Amino acid sequence: MIYPYLAYCNIIWGSASAVSLNRLVVLQNRAVRLVTRANFRSSSNPLFARSKLLKLCDIMKFQTAQFMFKVKFNLLPLSCMRYVTVSDSKRAHDTRQNSYFVIEGCRTVIRENSINVFGPRLWDSLPDEVNFVVNLISLKRTLLEFFCNSYLQ
Repeated sequence: MIYPYLAYCNIIWGSASAVSLNRLVVLQNRAVRLVTRANFRSSSNPLFARSKLLKLCDIMKFQTAQFMFKVKFNLLPLSCMRYVTVSDSKRAHDTRQNSYFVIEGCRTVIRENSINVFGPRLWDSLPDEVNFVVNLISLKRTLLEFFCNSYLQ
């Protein structure tokens, strides 16, 4: 019952500062403890992993990765395609960092958290098993598994 409220337009408001989102994170942790009937002082990471639920910051990463996937395969309207630039595939030489998307420079934290800077950085930080998926359903499954496994480490 709570997850849809946290996921709704999270790609927009999820990039807010950690201080602004802290109250929501605390409420989400409390809700997971209540749903799983865990002790109120128990660690929430195993509870999220066992329930296969994403934390608030990972919901934003999950939706951003889906957005980047849709940009990569031209599944978005043209008005949304302008937020991210695809890098030139006909480079004269290979560089240390071969990225599918252009990573723009930024000076402020607000700009760093915007979709056109955070999205390409996130896409490059994901493992190859996520980057080479060609189906949206497989991407969602692989991302969910990737994030839930990170809670157990």
